[in-house]
Amino acid sequence: MVLAVASCALHPGGLFNAYRAIADLPRVDAVVHLGDYLYEYGPEGYGAATGKRLGRVPESPREMTTLADYWLRHAQYKRDPDLQAAHARAAMPDVPIGAMIAAMNEEVLFCDQRAKGYVLLTLTREHARAEFRAVSTVIAKPFTVATIAMYEVRAGDATVALRRV
Repeated sequence: MVLAVASCALHPGGLFNAYRAIADLPRVDAVVHLGDYLYEYGPEGYGAATGKRLGRVPESPREMTTLADYWLRHAQYKRDPDLQAAHARAAMPDVPIGAMIAAMNEEVLFCDQRAKGYVLLTLTREHARAEFRAVSTVIAKPFTVATIAMYEVRAGDATVALRRV
């Protein structure tokens, strides 16, 4: 299996040339995105000056704080042709951790650290699946682990399945 690994995709901070390079690889079976698939900054936040020069200003009028803000930003990223090419080239979960949490609480702040846990990635030729697993506590033992949301992309399918558990 050949994996491409990406992280830190700040739309207003520059062009997504790395995604185009991934799409142009002679072989890649899956793309693993380690985090910050998108950023919550508003139109005047981090990267704003470059974004204005490149015509890549965040469409949401403020920093993302609601699920509606998240989906607006997610849609903006998904319109980028280089990102689209990388998604079309190989299974590539964009692991919307913020959306998974926000699906349970419409007003959650994406920088909030109340939810503790990890993402379990399962990559096969048929699909890429990310399970958001929360731990019940980080200050005591014993603790429990629960899968609270699952995100899956199937090869050849442009739709995304987000399921709350």
